[in-house]
Amino acid sequence: MIASARKKSLFSFGLFGFCALFYLFFTFLDGPILTPDSSTYLSMSLHREPLYPLYLALFRLIFGAVCSQDGWLFLAVAGQGLLAAAAAWSLPSYLYRHLRLPGWAAVVLAAFPLIVSLLCRFGAGRQAMYSNGIESEALSIPLFLLFFRFLYAFLLGRLSESASSRSPFLDRDFLLAALLCILLISTRKQMLFTLFLLAAALAFNGAKTHKIRRFLTRSLFAAIVVLGLCSGLDRSYNYFLRDEGVRHSGDSRFLLTMVVYTADREDAQRIPDPRIRSLFLEIYDTCDAEGYLKASAPKGWLGRVSHFGDHYDHIQINTLRPAVTAYVEKNSSGSETDQAAQVDQIMNEMTKALLPSCLPSLIGCFFDNLLSGLVTTVALRTPVLIAAAALFYAGYLILFMALIYRRADAAVLLFSALTLLSILANVALVSAVIFCQSRYTIYNMPLFYMSGFWMLLAATNSFRSRRV
Repeated sequence: MIASARKKSLFSFGLFGFCALFYLFFTFLDGPILTPDSSTYLSMSLHREPLYPLYLALFRLIFGAVCSQDGWLFLAVAGQGLLAAAAAWSLPSYLYRHLRLPGWAAVVLAAFPLIVSLLCRFGAGRQAMYSNGIESEALSIPLFLLFFRFLYAFLLGRLSESASSRSPFLDRDFLLAALLCILLISTRKQMLFTLFLLAAALAFNGAKTHKIRRFLTRSLFAAIVVLGLCSGLDRSYNYFLRDEGVRHSGDSRFLLTMVVYTADREDAQRIPDPRIRSLFLEIYDTCDAEGYLKASAPKGWLGRVSHFGDHYDHIQINTLRPAVTAYVEKNSSGSETDQAAQVDQIMNEMTKALLPSCLPSLIGCFFDNLLSGLVTTVALRTPVLIAAAALFYAGYLILFMALIYRRADAAVLLFSALTLLSILANVALVSAVIFCQSRYTIYNMPLFYMSGFWMLLAATNSFRSRRV
């Protein structure tokens, strides 16, 4: 028994060592990679959530006095690489130690996050992994894999009758998943979908124990606590940095970009303030003249989603945000936070006035994006890979249904169902406010292939046992 435990520990340690060497190799090969967004994290912009700027500030504080910027950024990227290694290792190691997954299968599962990283480095034209970039994905991608690992462990543990009756707020795995949910939302606003997964896990527990009302109440309570702590971290960060306890700004621009893209010029009459109406028309006419809007999109689904993705940043970054910011700066002399609040207020007024009339067109855009996001979760959006993605999902669902029919181990079914729910939650949230490029859907890519492999392994074992 002791020898078996020691063997598992050595295997787990070796697996982590391999993952760490993989990411550190590319850290030394590529070094820190600056992206167009890097300056906003380094300057601790008011538009950014607090966690990643704080992460960089910690390395600058500790090593800035003895290292150049390149030096302490390299150390920060090395830390990101070790976090990515821990995330790639954690879930396969858990399955190997607690579910008796074969060692070779754990190695294959650990390989999927590494392969996705290699695709980013060599196959997607980025010339770098996210773990090497000075961008929030360097934290949010590995933190999400860790979140999934603890949420899965919580749900798996609740399958037993004795465990499901205990309070989830006393469960270590649930508390760690909740903590990671807070960190994720404080890194990227997109990660709000993890809060839905957290609440869904509580609702699942409630359905299992036939105490749905109690667990729906607990889900609401957990959501309020998580959002409250995220807001508290955000406000505390800005209080110490700017002497004002405000939240980060800029969230209002995402939905408004969708509204501008789908609006008609006549919709401007719905904006009651004539100055804001004039500002909107200035933005709209510029976008329309450049062919950025939905009216200029080509026919067919692929043409529509490609047009939207190609012009989203043109609308928001090149036109909408500069125009509203310039308007506020011209008509206000307040502080940075005051002006940012006014920018958000103007954008919210535009959205509130225009959204009802744009909603039918926006819903069509949402479903276009949803289908695009399902594709980019598992492959690139090219004609050949779109067909491949359809086959991947069909195979996934066939395997899942076959395992249900064969009454396979609940562990693999739970893993696969949670993965599918996570994909749908992420893609739905992203589709509602932005376009579904791989950068926003990559979170579930390794989990999809890990689930598929595990289901295939379970189906093969089931077939063999039936033959015996």
